[in-house]
Amino acid sequence: MAALRADQHEVWILDWRSRAWRRLASGENGNDLAWSHDSRSIYASRPEGEQPELLRISVESGKADPVVDLSDSSKLNGRIDTWFAVTPDGSFIFRRIFADHEVYALGYQ
Repeated sequence: MAALRADQHEVWILDWRSRAWRRLASGENGNDLAWSHDSRSIYASRPEGEQPELLRISVESGKADPVVDLSDSSKLNGRIDTWFAVTPDGSFIFRRIFADHEVYALGYQ
């Protein structure tokens, strides 16, 4: 199980065997986490700050590597919305709110 500690911008995981929580990473300021399909990594967002990005955090080492640069999306109008998901093929889905009554689909590369 993984959890965000929003007040400290930390990602924590629960070791089922020891029943102890372990801080995995810090510095994440998004609202969502997603497990990789092999359960070896957790994805977390850092949508605010100098380098907005989506990170892959190794469960074993806690090392965070950027996987998607979000700096271009931070230039768009609208509220910053950090929801994301990982699809079965390993692609990412992002949501960004431009207006309450509009829906857009953009390809991100």
